[in-house]
Amino acid sequence: MTRPRIALDLHSLTRLMQGSRTYAWNLARRMPGLDPDSDYLFYLPDPHGEEAKQLAAANVFTRPVPVSRVARLLSFGARLGLNRADLLHCQYLAPPCTPCPCIVSLHDVLHETHPEYYPGGMRLLMRRLYPRTSRRAALVLTCSEYSRREIIRLYGLAEDKVMAISLAAGEEFRPAGTEAEREEARAVAARYGVRGKYVLFVGRVEPRKNIPGLVRAFRALIAAGHTELTLVVAGMVDPLFAPRLAGDLGRADPRIALIGRVAPEDLPHLYRGAALFAFPSFAEGFGLPPLEAMACGVPVVCSDTTSLPGVAGEAGLLVAPGDTPALAQAMKRLLTDETLRARCIAQGLARSRQFSWERTAQATLAAYHQVLARTRRRQEARSA
Repeated sequence: MTRPRIALDLHSLTRLMQGSRTYAWNLARRMPGLDPDSDYLFYLPDPHGEEAKQLAAANVFTRPVPVSRVARLLSFGARLGLNRADLLHCQYLAPPCTPCPCIVSLHDVLHETHPEYYPGGMRLLMRRLYPRTSRRAALVLTCSEYSRREIIRLYGLAEDKVMAISLAAGEEFRPAGTEAEREEARAVAARYGVRGKYVLFVGRVEPRKNIPGLVRAFRALIAAGHTELTLVVAGMVDPLFAPRLAGDLGRADPRIALIGRVAPEDLPHLYRGAALFAFPSFAEGFGLPPLEAMACGVPVVCSDTTSLPGVAGEAGLLVAPGDTPALAQAMKRLLTDETLRARCIAQGLARSRQFSWERTAQATLAAYHQVLARTRRRQEARSA
């Protein structure tokens, strides 16, 4: 039997740390080793760059792919045909024409369920393209049961066409086990201009993340006497939303540190040094930062909406994202109630261990071979 040739669209493997990049990287690192009887075609912006070198394996073949979305989508079909691919796995958007079945990872449809947090042009484009991609796909993967239910409901897909496979915190996200590691966490924070005790938020700064609400709750915490604290917001301000957020982010407040994009190697240290992690997002398809914080032994306060209860479970304190007093009170409890704090840390560590990229990759691999087997049966039936 010919070895299957499985193509992964890895155009998102850049230095910009975001969910789609984290997802693609963790799958690409694991798939070839889990599936040595298949060949993997990795389509990268730079097939000879550092990412390609780190992903090298005997059954991996790197190929170039344009960074431009339009050029990538229009050229992908020909590239797949030339390389004799049997299956393509991509995120959000699939090429309009492919010579092989396609699995699409659609992490959320929040532009449908929470349209107020998306610019009109972007929302219109997503509403036109995502349903078409999902309906043409052989299988749709998503990262939470919440997103799965919404995709099925909104796009009218069959139950067995949409599969939920959770994300995970990487192995690098773990507690500081020694004084040297705690000192390293303090040194990393200091490089970003942060010293002393801090509350941490990690994520792209956009209206959906509710940073202004977090700022208001933090100021209530300061007013209640916790003047030793700094609020650290780690993540780039999305240029699409910068004008809407101007004036709401506490830029003039010395206790609020907007440190921007954090290097991937620094992020675990930044988590480890935090007194607590706050994530009052209005809506998430999964919500990876709270899970990463729990894996680092940091107590978590997050929203009680969309997918977040399914991520935090009973390990975090859940509050309504629009309830500023409740958010401030939850943060205060985690800072002052040592029994509660210890319980949340212990439960958070246990909760984070229920998710792993290895299990995510194994479940994704099973999806690949499910689609390959179905395609093979159809081809055999046609040739019979």
